[in-house]
Amino acid sequence: MIAFATAFALAGGLANFFFTPQKQSLAVQEQAFTVKPFEPSSCSDSGMSVQAGHLSLATQKININRATATELTRLPGIGPKLAEEIVRVRTQKTIFRKSADLLDVKGIGKKKLEKILYYIEI
Repeated sequence: MIAFATAFALAGGLANFFFTPQKQSLAVQEQAFTVKPFEPSSCSDSGMSVQAGHLSLATQKININRATATELTRLPGIGPKLAEEIVRVRTQKTIFRKSADLLDVKGIGKKKLEKILYYIEI
């Protein structure tokens, strides 16, 4: 047992056993990483945080009873035509009483409503 411990210590002990230069260089050769500096692409408009045309997760919710068509296009899956349709239906109804009322808008189904629920408020 003493001979094994002596041989192990002479070989560099645990440090060389686990962290050999060959193992480190092999890991670097197998994976290439590119690190780019952070460039914020978000802007602030009317107190809302917009990133790449959509609302970010850390933003104020859009009130669907007050939002303009332009503001509604910031919701995921809502383009200019659908935003105008939301405003038109809202004007006819006077007000959306619950988020499910958006299902009355032509072009909004259950899946689209589920996508935007997190971003809207009544």
